[in-house]
Amino acid sequence: MSIDGIIALLVVFVGIPLNVYIFNRLLGLSHARPDLRVLRERTIVAFFVLLFVVVFGLVFLNNDATIPPLSTELTKIITRTVTLLAATVPALYWIRLYRSK
Repeated sequence: MSIDGIIALLVVFVGIPLNVYIFNRLLGLSHARPDLRVLRERTIVAFFVLLFVVVFGLVFLNNDATIPPLSTELTKIITRTVTLLAATVPALYWIRLYRSK
């Protein structure tokens, strides 16, 4: 197996479970302390990091497949949409949360 294949498997089997744990932990903490806005903001960021890791991990596996189930055009649309969401939603939420009134 090539180094890029090993890294793709590490993303799927280490990165995804680790980020699921972090998201669930932060979600529980933010529900326990709704007064701490920073926990809610960090939970939102953790969700989009998890989404990003899941999508790219699956795209890595798709690209490594002999006959990929998803077309190149579809993977471009998916990855670019997720990147846009990960880049904008947490930032816009942070601005909404901490803007001066």
